[in-house]
Amino acid sequence: IIRHYGCSLVSYSAPFISQEEMMEMQVAKIFIVYHGGEQQKQAALAQLHNPLYKHLPAVASGQVYPIAYKQIVAPGSDLLGTLKYIKQCLLANPPQ
Repeated sequence: IIRHYGCSLVSYSAPFISQEEMMEMQVAKIFIVYHGGEQQKQAALAQLHNPLYKHLPAVASGQVYPIAYKQIVAPGSDLLGTLKYIKQCLLANPPQ
């Protein structure tokens, strides 16, 4: 899906991207993968409010998108919904 829309995934060496790696990334969009419900989603998004990340193009332009872990590894009966959400995020223009 990502490549179909002319995008690419960031390569990283550990199961998660470290703070140091994150600070160096000049990416246009970020998907924040979270476990759990709304509270966990908000906590995950709050991580990018750290002043260390304000220089990142995706953060500065508001192109940060939450996605539940279960939507990535086991979308199940809502596979179409997951695909539509990812497509919508990839094609979204920065907020004005």
